[in-house]
Amino acid sequence: MYANPTKAKELQYRAFEHMYTPGKISDIFDSHIYRRLLGKRVTIDGSNPTHEYFSDPRDIAFGLSTDGFCPFRRRKATAWPLILFDYNLAPEIRFHGDNRIDLGTIPGPNKPKDFNSFAWPAFEEFMRLQHGVRAFDVLADEFFLLRGYLLLVFGDIPAMSMVMRMTGHTGFSPCRMCKILGVRIPNSQNNTHYVPLDRSFHPTVTESDSAIAIYDPADLPLRTEEEMLCQAREVKSASSKAQNARLSRAYGINGISIFSNLKSLCFPLSFPYDFMHLIWENLIPNLISLWTGEFKGLDEGVGEYQLNPKVWQAIGEATVAAGSTIPSVFGARPPNPASHKASYSAEAWSFWTLYLGPVLLRRRFRHQRYYKHFIQLVKLLQMCLEFEITTEEVQIIRDGFINWVENYEQ
Repeated sequence: MYANPTKAKELQYRAFEHMYTPGKISDIFDSHIYRRLLGKRVTIDGSNPTHEYFSDPRDIAFGLSTDGFCPFRRRKATAWPLILFDYNLAPEIRFHGDNRIDLGTIPGPNKPKDFNSFAWPAFEEFMRLQHGVRAFDVLADEFFLLRGYLLLVFGDIPAMSMVMRMTGHTGFSPCRMCKILGVRIPNSQNNTHYVPLDRSFHPTVTESDSAIAIYDPADLPLRTEEEMLCQAREVKSASSKAQNARLSRAYGINGISIFSNLKSLCFPLSFPYDFMHLIWENLIPNLISLWTGEFKGLDEGVGEYQLNPKVWQAIGEATVAAGSTIPSVFGARPPNPASHKASYSAEAWSFWTLYLGPVLLRRRFRHQRYYKHFIQLVKLLQMCLEFEITTEEVQIIRDGFINWVENYEQ
């Protein structure tokens, strides 16, 4: 790309086009993940080379994405592509197909048992790029040492659990960002854990003197990189399988990730939750399943938040009818969520939530507070999707989601 005049000019975005303004966030280069590295010596295998992170305007910032997908209709086999993104390109072009770097695909048919072994070739190249590889800059008409640093790795929760060597969302210690502990469904053989903030009435909590009864969402016990790596080494060096399983369950960590050797990454902050999977593929479909009485066999108890089946059917029909008056530039025509829920993509759920839901759900719940609760969520999501956001607005979003979750649990 640096040998191509057009691409070489496009790669100047990070160093010469993007302007950092304190208090405003419009790109990854305004983030703590990037800015913590500026002026810092590159650390490789414990040694400090003479160069600093991003000291050359041609240094590249990378993001790595991976996720499992089913290439066949029967959906019994999965494959895992490894896709690299070049953040030196401007946001409007960096995710275009001709700019992404396809490192390869883990073929399956099953989920990789040892992700480190499959990631080794990519890891070797990331290590070489920290030292620098000989390349030609057509704009300067010179050879130089091209350096690149991996800043982010992202995908859904199972994928990131695999990359980070963690137990994942169904485990006893399920969160990769904090040390909140899960509890099981009382009087059930189901081994799945769930993580409410308030578990003060849960049998295992009431019977324990040390268990936390209520987690403060504004002050969760956050994980640190030093602690995570120490725990990972402890799990790896366990003297027996039983001890390994016990430590793994307690820490939520299965072993040492190969990417922990790349000091441009920060565990766990460099592995953020993917907005598409977290919101459009999980939160919204689950919320609708809750409203329609289809969420894991749960009834509404004393809440009275479920929609009458005829009401939900009417909402679905109105959704389809709205497609006739929505310009195609907004996206594909939305399917009926009542009868074709499985046909909804993340894009469809996004459009329905942000634009159709607020209108179609108005005065549909038996109690207005459930509609207000949904509108509060929509406002927060709209703020999250702004192209530019201030640090003050980040705090508003943080406080807003804390309030939303606490109201949900009530």
